Order: sequence, then C-alpha cells, then structure tokens
Amino acid sequence: MRSIYIKLFEEFSQSSQSKSTCQSVWETLTKKGTLPKQGKSLILIGNEQKLYLLENGKIIDTIVVSTSAKGFGTSGESGQTPTGLFKTGNVILGKLYEVIISKKPTGTILGQNTSSTRVDKDGKKHTAEVLTGLIELHGEEPHNKNTFSRSIYIHGTNRESNLGKPASGGCIRVANNKIIELSGKIPSGTPLYIQS
Repeated sequence: MRSIYIKLFEEFSQSSQSKSTCQSVWETLTKKGTLPKQGKSLILIGNEQKLYLLENGKIIDTIVVSTSAKGFGTSGESGQTPTGLFKTGNVILGKLYEVIISKKPTGTILGQNTSSTRVDKDGKKHTAEVLTGLIELHGEEPHNKNTFSRSIYIHGTNRESNLGKPASGGCIRVANNKIIELSGKIPSGTPLYIQS
C-alpha cells in the first residue's frame, strides 16, 4: 500500500515540476513581450517532451510529444526540431489515422503503431507518416524563418508508441486524437514557443 502512495506522490511531484517549468517560461516570455498575456499560446518544453496549451497563462491541456531524434536546430537539412517563437498556420485534417502526403489526405488508413511501406518517387522508404492532421508552423525569428519551407508541422503519427521521447525527423508528433482536439482549440496565428 505504501508503494502506491509513493508512486502517486512522485507522479504529482513530476506534474507540479512540469507545470512550474512551463509557468516560469510563460512568465519570462510575457515579461519580454514575446508571448501575449491574454489569449491562447503554446509552449513546448523539449527536455520534458511536452506541449502545453495555455489560456491567459493557465495550462488548459498538456500533450505528450515526440520531437526530433537528432535534437534541436534550425539548419535546412539537419532533421532537427527548430526552437524559438512560431505562429500556427493552416490546419489540414483527414480521417482518423489517414495518411497525409504533401498536405493532402490520401485515403490510406494506417494504424497508430503500424509501419508504412510507402516508397516515394525518389526511392526513399517512409516507415513513419503524417497521420490524421497537421498544423503548419511559421518561424517568427531570423534563425527559424525556414521552418515552413522545411515542412515542420505539429501532426498525428503512426509512431504513437514513441511519444514521450525524441524520435521524429524534425516535426512535433502528437497522438492522433490530440491533433484533432488541438486543431479545434487554437486559431490560426496562435503563438508557439519551443524551448529545447
């Protein structure tokens, strides 16, 4: 019985620490004028692999993510997740678990932990795919202006079992049900701050 209480306390402590980290980042960024004090904003804390949705500074949703397996960076061919300030753009939604290629739903349904067998026109095999939906990201700082041209999105994935650890090719992967929820909660132009 004691171990159950210890486990619950540890989970509560970790949750409180995550929230205080996010709150601390939000407070710092609003003082600098980087994020607005009112309205919705997103903060991704890389070392936690969590994306927080805030409204007027209060956390209203916590989403487990997977950022790049190669870490954080903004160079064009790095395969890394960019950092800094962004704004969300267009939302493209397909059906639940539908593969999306070049921002177009394909009609192909793939399981949440099923490898793809797709080979593109250049002969590259794609075991990981964008599923269900995506939210475009636009870099707002000189070092991350190339984010849109790099096709870095928040999107659903057929690698849900890897959420919570860095495993993507640069995008921000989320659970398929979460991309649907998130796309309905944030308007285009919502600020996002990514901290490694």
